[in-house]
Amino acid sequence: MINLENEPILLYDGECGLCSFAVQFILSYEKDKCIKFATLQSDWAKDILQNSANVSTNLDSVVLLQNQTIYIKSKAVMRITPYLKFPFNLLIIFKIIPTIIADAIYDWVAGNRDRFFKPRCIIVGKEQSDRFIT
Repeated sequence: MINLENEPILLYDGECGLCSFAVQFILSYEKDKCIKFATLQSDWAKDILQNSANVSTNLDSVVLLQNQTIYIKSKAVMRITPYLKFPFNLLIIFKIIPTIIADAIYDWVAGNRDRFFKPRCIIVGKEQSDRFIT
């Protein structure tokens, strides 16, 4: 069973090229290799989101589960940055941007993701396979 109290879990759109790129990026540049991953399409993610009172089950954004709290859109992205190696962890500076503006930027990028990123499979090595929840 996954320990939701201690391990951050990133839920991402498994059919999105940008999301696949982001997962590959995190796998490459993460400091401590502690983030778990699950697609929003997985039964596990659907169950988690369905049992959350304040989150829609038809999310179209990245979701981070951390310390029994659910973060979406720009808040999820900002919560990931401290887990990254230098210099990428410095992106935390963008946390000063008000959430309403950061989410608007997130929504614009998400709305145009198909133009910039083609869907791709995530290639997972043996040492990373235990980090993916199915």
